[in-house]
Amino acid sequence: MTKCSAKLHDAPLTREAVRARVIAKMPAHRNLNDGGLIADVSEMFQSMKVRRQTFVLWTVNLLVVVVVSYAHDAFQLDFKLNGSEHDIVLTFLALLHAFRTNQAYDRWWEGRKLWGQITNSCRNAASNAAVWVRDGSRRRRIIMHMIVLPWAIKAAVRKKRITSLEMSRLISDSELYEYNKAVNIPMGIVDAIRSEMRAELQEQRQTLQASAADTLPPVHSISPNWDLILSNDIQALVDAEGACERIAFTPMPLTSLAQLRVFTLVWLFTYPFAISMEYSLSFTVPITATISYVLLALDDMVLRLSSPFGEGRHDLQLESICCSIEIVLMEILERAAGGDVKVN
Repeated sequence: MTKCSAKLHDAPLTREAVRARVIAKMPAHRNLNDGGLIADVSEMFQSMKVRRQTFVLWTVNLLVVVVVSYAHDAFQLDFKLNGSEHDIVLTFLALLHAFRTNQAYDRWWEGRKLWGQITNSCRNAASNAAVWVRDGSRRRRIIMHMIVLPWAIKAAVRKKRITSLEMSRLISDSELYEYNKAVNIPMGIVDAIRSEMRAELQEQRQTLQASAADTLPPVHSISPNWDLILSNDIQALVDAEGACERIAFTPMPLTSLAQLRVFTLVWLFTYPFAISMEYSLSFTVPITATISYVLLALDDMVLRLSSPFGEGRHDLQLESICCSIEIVLMEILERAAGGDVKVN
């Protein structure tokens, strides 16, 4: 522990300083029902934006519809296609898209449940450390590292490094530099927490042995197996981190994705030839534009849902989750320290 790190951990943190730092970290996300009707509608349209390549495909498909419909209406061309067959194929495509969307949402929801597990495990570990770790500075270091751990997991699943803004007044710059050199940053923090636990356990055992030798009551009451309880919480965090990495670094199967996309594109670019036989240009364009947008937007949405740990508006708000963990753990530290964290 360097002097810089010791001064950092011993420095008082006011609730105003904690809230200000948390607000500075929060991303600019807004949920529906936070504002009026116009604001909600605007947010919905913002959420419906598609990727540029998806928009290009939709535009090209729209141009094909216009050209085919105009050629049929102006030159009476017969394309020998029937819309009823395309309607049947559309039903099967819709079922395939629904199945794939369900798979993607399962990944998104599993990611959210894992971050719920991270939240609960951090709270349990901090609460147990606050009760059983008797050394005040060591207790503070453990809980501070428990606050840092979710930020490190967030950085790991995004293939990034933790930043100085996120770690301000939590760990020193030297510790931040050492952690960022690791291949897996969260495991470096877990090792630091376990080292503090081992030192605390050895110190408590030495105290008990000294008290027993002097035939005096022990100065500190020690609960048997408190280290095992805390280790279980840390193991749950490690398991959740591994599961998050599995979701983040395992793409959805490419074969089924490629086949579904090819079938969808073939359907989209042959459907104008079929529908132009039944409707005029004024009806063909809006009908085809709507159907093609829905299919292409579904594909775009599935891609975003299958990667829930990004930084877009469709992704999990990991910064908000980390901030909520930080606030609760600061309150646990405040109650345990009995004045180490001052409240104004």
